[in-house]
Amino acid sequence: MMADANDAARAIARLDYEALTAEAAQFQQRQLALVDRALQSLMLINGGALVALFTLIGSKASLHVHTQTLWDSFVLFAAGMCCTLLANFAAFFAQGLYYQSSQFQAWNAQQRAHDVPETHDFKSPHRAGDRSEIIGIFAAFAALAAFITGCAFAFAGVVPA
Repeated sequence: MMADANDAARAIARLDYEALTAEAAQFQQRQLALVDRALQSLMLINGGALVALFTLIGSKASLHVHTQTLWDSFVLFAAGMCCTLLANFAAFFAQGLYYQSSQFQAWNAQQRAHDVPETHDFKSPHRAGDRSEIIGIFAAFAALAAFITGCAFAFAGVVPA
């Protein structure tokens, strides 16, 4: 009776290992695709705004612009691009840490399947991934705020008072 219970526990642990390994791979793929699209969009809008301002200033049209306000918008768009890069790095680290956490859980399940005590701390990399993710989210929102504010400054710089 005891042997049957141990065999069942090992079989369940083996299934857990396989399921968690597959889940780790799927989680990483889905998250990376979503983060990639969002961050590409932030880089595109801030970078595109910079190019549009350069085009506007470089045009031959006689414009009455408020130079300081336009420079402020340049700074905001550039800051938005920097925040987007920070968000990209934070997403990269978060995904690596989440993957490590999931893999540690899978290895722990494998150890349980062989009646070996668990040796991998999966909570520490997961908490570090959470912190990195929070940094990335704040950086992405800062990039969006920089874009919106930069647009307001650019508009104010070209619209007559």
